Amino acid sequence: MNQTRDNITRELDKTLRLSELVVIENVVVKDYETLTPAVLERMTARLQALSIMTTALTSKSKLEEWRELDAPVQQAEINVWTAAAARLRSVAAFVETCRWQREPDEFDARLALWEQAVANVRGNDRPRLVRRLVNQIKLLN
Repeated sequence: MNQTRDNITRELDKTLRLSELVVIENVVVKDYETLTPAVLERMTARLQALSIMTTALTSKSKLEEWRELDAPVQQAEINVWTAAAARLRSVAAFVETCRWQREPDEFDARLALWEQAVANVRGNDRPRLVRRLVNQIKLLN
């Protein structure tokens, strides 16, 4: 779990730094129609929201909530984070190159399996925050 969290945090940081850099410097890019300053500003705002939610999910109380989940639910969440890290790497590559180099990923499939796994979870706020974070990742595309 720690390695997955570290990978996601690292990719979030890279993507956030790159998108902020492009917005701040207002760099002229190859495909200006696709990657305008307005698009980058929206991406930066979404990445900032992701960063805040990731920080919340890695807080002590949220990690305790994670420990309270059944093992299959925990594994499903780890699988979502792994796929999310891959998706964020694609976003970072897009910001760097202005081209989607997105390879087929398992994000949606793993998310669907996670949704099934958490369907019966009650009294635990973690799934709500994970959903919000996942929705922010989806908005980056």
